[in-house]
Amino acid sequence: MLDNLQLVPGEAFTASEHLISKVMDKISDVTGWVATPKGNKVYQLEAEKYLIEKIKQDSNMPEMAKAVCISNVRKLIREYQNQYNVFATAMEFLDNSANPDEVDDDWLSYFFDNAKCVSKEELLILWGQILAREINQPNRVPKALINILSTIDFEDAMSFKKLASFSLEMDGMFLPVIFISKKEIYESNGLKMDDIIRLQNTGLIQYNDLLYSMYLSVESKVAYFDTEIDVRGREEICVGNVILSKAGQELMSVVADKIEIDGFAEFVKATIVKKMGDFMKDILAK
Repeated sequence: MLDNLQLVPGEAFTASEHLISKVMDKISDVTGWVATPKGNKVYQLEAEKYLIEKIKQDSNMPEMAKAVCISNVRKLIREYQNQYNVFATAMEFLDNSANPDEVDDDWLSYFFDNAKCVSKEELLILWGQILAREINQPNRVPKALINILSTIDFEDAMSFKKLASFSLEMDGMFLPVIFISKKEIYESNGLKMDDIIRLQNTGLIQYNDLLYSMYLSVESKVAYFDTEIDVRGREEICVGNVILSKAGQELMSVVADKIEIDGFAEFVKATIVKKMGDFMKDILAK
């Protein structure tokens, strides 16, 4: 496989050529998939033209069978292109300390079988980041997340990215702060309450009409982007009506383009430290 490495646009990658070669070997051994010259449109069209001509020249094949085969060729090459784009994106996020040999074969096969249907650029980035995360930290990404990503639509994926902008970090966890009773701050920044309900159906979040609390340890640090939230002396904080599932936690960890919402840090400071009784007073006062 090393002699194929020069055909891949390595100048776009942050990982070493040796590591990229190891990843290619691993993927090829497990799935039979091979990174061919740059995976660009020119090579794609040349391959498609070559295979279609071979089918047309087969005098023993009925015309209907030729039509079916030609359609399948175009579909297979399009799927290969999608897989290549996910692979190329993942190479930009690899750590040089990664060991691709430790990635589970079944996980990798399942991933690439689903990645063939991913074509939108925003989703390609998410899929590439997920692949890189699993190679960097094997056994980290659950298959359930791959299944969810393969079934959700583009709109739901973008809603999840919006949710990321309303999330805190605490002790390596992500905590969305969503209070349905205070929907104005979310809707004015592009996150609709209908988005929350739909995301629950994806399995990325759990929603409850009641409020979720998170218990704190003495060492707990809570932050919204670079703003630390003072939780000293508290045993718990209230984070609202939404928490992330395990798959949601992993996806949130790779969302790289979170947008800091003006004024949200102040909202968080004034809200999550309230006691449950105070929340009930606010709700009843409305």
